Amino acid sequence: CSGAVVKYGVALRAGLPDGTYTVAWQTVSADSHPIAGAFTFSIGAPSATSVALPEQSAGGGVVGALYGIARYLSYAGFAVLVGGGAFVLLCWPRGAEVRPVQRTVVRGWLTLTGATLVMLLLRGPYTGSGKLADVFDLAGLQAVLQTKTGAALTSRLLLLGAAALFVAVLFGAYARRTDPKERKDLSFGLGLGGTVVAAGIAGTWALAEHASTGIQPGIAMPVDILHLLAVAAWLGGLTT
Repeated sequence: CSGAVVKYGVALRAGLPDGTYTVAWQTVSADSHPIAGAFTFSIGAPSATSVALPEQSAGGGVVGALYGIARYLSYAGFAVLVGGGAFVLLCWPRGAEVRPVQRTVVRGWLTLTGATLVMLLLRGPYTGSGKLADVFDLAGLQAVLQTKTGAALTSRLLLLGAAALFVAVLFGAYARRTDPKERKDLSFGLGLGGTVVAAGIAGTWALAEHASTGIQPGIAMPVDILHLLAVAAWLGGLTT
């Protein structure tokens, strides 16, 4: 590795016959996306024929489509969960008692949790074979858990456990409070805890994707977290 350039090499076998050789490669970029390519070289006289390469691009096919859908659903679920909760606490405390509001925020949590689980299961095939059947490969899942993206998705699931507690208190104890002082104190606690959890969930994107690469990740990651929180507050609040 030299600066921002990563180089890999393999030794050629001794005694290779003359002809043209094709090198096909696939890896995962620093911003978590699968990339692939190919190049050729010749020893002596070039070959008269060429090798047919796989037509499917890295991260494409059915697995790539499903992974992309789950990725965007996770953003939508995050926006509704975080924005809905923030809107109730900051703008409409009585909304905690409204059933449609409760259902909307809970659905946001369910969508984000379900999409995160799907992404975790699809991650191996998405960055590797591209075969949907490999979702059930436990060895592949174990390898995914050791990557930066796998750790981020696992951390997101753990933080969603804390978010479930936030939702339960918001639509349970907080909604039933009638004393203004008690409700204000509980609102402060929910706001503080909810902000920490929401920032943590947003951080699982910042730590594993584009913001964590480049020359200024120390600036890019906090800004990315603030950006996600702002999007959630606006779109989730508007939905609510």
